[in-house]
Amino acid sequence: WKASEQFDLVAGIRHYKVASELTFSNDPQLIPKQTDDSHTIGSLALVYHARKDLAWRFSWAQGYVFPTLLHLHTGTLFGQGNLTRPNPNLQPEKSDNFEIGMRFQNETLTADFAIFANQSEDYIASVLASNLPELGWSPRENTYANLDTAESRGAEMLISKLFSNSNFEWYAQGSYVRRELDYTTFKTTDNGQPEWTGRTGIRFETEAQKNFRWYIDFYGAAGGDSDLKTTRSTSHTDSWGTLNLAAGIYLAGDQEWWFGIEALNLTDEAYRPSVDELWQPERHLTLGARVKF
Repeated sequence: WKASEQFDLVAGIRHYKVASELTFSNDPQLIPKQTDDSHTIGSLALVYHARKDLAWRFSWAQGYVFPTLLHLHTGTLFGQGNLTRPNPNLQPEKSDNFEIGMRFQNETLTADFAIFANQSEDYIASVLASNLPELGWSPRENTYANLDTAESRGAEMLISKLFSNSNFEWYAQGSYVRRELDYTTFKTTDNGQPEWTGRTGIRFETEAQKNFRWYIDFYGAAGGDSDLKTTRSTSHTDSWGTLNLAAGIYLAGDQEWWFGIEALNLTDEAYRPSVDELWQPERHLTLGARVKF
C-alpha cells in the first residue's frame, strides 16, 4: 500500500500445512512414523523514502522452520563425525525477526546497512542423548532437541562503487551475527558459526554485443574463527580467507543462457568455514550452466 509519496506499507501472510513420514527403514531402531503440523505466520514492513536516492525500512516478520527428515526420522553421520539420532517428537522452530535498514543508491554508488534481532523458540540443536532418555538412544550418542530459546543480534552491510566512465565496480559485503543458545543446563554463544563473514572484490561486466554479456570477478572471502560448545565437548576452527576468480557469459534470446567458471581458493588455504562443515577443497575449479525460459 503506497500511503503517500514517501511511505510504503507492505504486509504479508503465509500458511503452512506439512506432513513428514518415515515409511520404511532397514534400521530396526527406526520406527515408521508420520508427523503433521500447520501454522500461519505474518510480516509487516514500512519503507520511508526520504529522498529519491535514500530510503529507510523498518520490518517485522515471523519465521517458521519445520524439522527435516534427518531431524525427525533418520538421523545423520554428517557434520560432527559421530552418529546423531533422530527425534520424532521435535516441534517446528518459530521466530520473530526485526530489522532497521537504510539504502542509498545513485548512478555510481550503492550503500545498504541493516541491524537486526531474532528471537527463536524451540530452536533445534544437537545435544547428548542422555538429556532425552525417553528416546532410548545410547547416552553417548547425540540426538536433536528443541532448545527453550535462541537469540540473535547482528548487522549487515553492502557497498558497491561503479568507477566513472568504466565498467569496473568495487564491492564489499559482510555480516556480523552473535547468537546465544539456551540449553537445558547452560547458555552459550559458541554455536559453531563464525560471528563475522565477508567478501570484497573488483568486478568487470560489459555488453560485447546485443544479447551477449560477459563478466570477470576477482574477490576475496573471509570468516572469523568459531567454537561449538555442547553438553559433551567444545570444538574450534580458525579464521580463514581465500582469493577467488570467477568469469561468465550471458546469452539472451528466446531463452537466457549463463555459463560460468570459478577458480576457487587460489592460495590453497586449508580451512573450514565453521565447526560443523567439512574441510574445504584445495585449489580447484567449478563449472556451471543455467538456462531461463
